[in-house]
Amino acid sequence: AALEGLFTNAHLELPLEEFLKVMNDTLREDLEWGRPEDVALNRAVGENSQIEVAVADTLNKLYRFLARLMRHYGCNWPEKELLQYAEFLYSLNHFGFALRIRQEGEKSQFTHYLVNDLQRYLLMNAVNNPLPDYRDS
Repeated sequence: AALEGLFTNAHLELPLEEFLKVMNDTLREDLEWGRPEDVALNRAVGENSQIEVAVADTLNKLYRFLARLMRHYGCNWPEKELLQYAEFLYSLNHFGFALRIRQEGEKSQFTHYLVNDLQRYLLMNAVNNPLPDYRDS
């Protein structure tokens, strides 16, 4: 619900970089994104197919939100690849958090920066470029 609340005319008129900052602030402050519980849940989902089924609807909503965001800002990728890309972007956040919980101080802050920068780069790439021909790589 907090993410859907970002799809207002005022937010969607922001340049993409500013929208991403607002979104990240919302995730961190309103949803307490990145808590240790998130990592534990992520681990449990990977280990238990029943939990995976239980959270699938929530995760699919998140992927659709990210795909809708990229589509709004100009991405013209086919829906199938765009949703897979959204899932990959989401997964980067959890990978980064799993790494950061084993780090402290400046090292943790730098990892957080790297993950956010990579996500921003990849999102901008999808918005600004056509789908690459990945089938021959």
